[in-house]
Amino acid sequence: MKNFFLYLLILMIGLSACGKKNVVRNKKLSNEFRVEELKFDYLTSRGKITYKDPAQEFTSPVDIRMKRDSVIWMSVKPMLGIEAARIMITKDSVLIVDRYNKSMMLFSFDSLSRKVNFPLDFKMVEAMMIGNLPMSVENARAKIAIESDYFKIRQKQGDFELVSLVSREHHKLQRIDVEQDNSHNELILKYEDFKVVQSQVVPFIGTAVLNYKDKVTKTGNQIEINVFHNKIDLPKEPLTFPFQRLKLDEK
Repeated sequence: MKNFFLYLLILMIGLSACGKKNVVRNKKLSNEFRVEELKFDYLTSRGKITYKDPAQEFTSPVDIRMKRDSVIWMSVKPMLGIEAARIMITKDSVLIVDRYNKSMMLFSFDSLSRKVNFPLDFKMVEAMMIGNLPMSVENARAKIAIESDYFKIRQKQGDFELVSLVSREHHKLQRIDVEQDNSHNELILKYEDFKVVQSQVVPFIGTAVLNYKDKVTKTGNQIEINVFHNKIDLPKEPLTFPFQRLKLDEK
């Protein structure tokens, strides 16, 4: 169970970058290209999360609350509504209470960046959770092309190459492929089942697949996480994010 929460965390925060201004020279592209990003102050979601790796599988209901640019809160309840874990992500840290193992894990974004050898920050985590672009298209090395059904955005950050597909129909992000040059490890993010929530288009299914080679055995492995949202709301009233009073033996 501990591996599940750690890999869930890493998949949610796989990459991040800031960009510089980029001039789009293709006139047709300049007139047509845009990315519709979800705008909100607060967000709530109820749904299901699934996890699979070579050794285990896991399915659980999950509650998610978010305050824009501030907090991401998750409660995982796999059995009879009993909470297995609570996760709090803020601008400078990630805190996880794992009830099954009676443990608490605290990470700074600096320490997580060192673990995955890539710069991480809160804005990227937030973008990945709601289906916004994790890397600004105003990156000096971004290349944008028009395909039949989507825009293809190709970007580079260090030894990672990022390819994003944005729908030409509703201008929402549909897929991201990230590959590391030297290891060829690959992270794939997919967004599906788009629905209208308060006049905004939102993906109700998110999938993260990590393909990587074991450093010792050199064999290929895969980790897959799916989030299925049953209901998403964008409330105007402030939300609470209970965590400080949480006790490990609390039911």
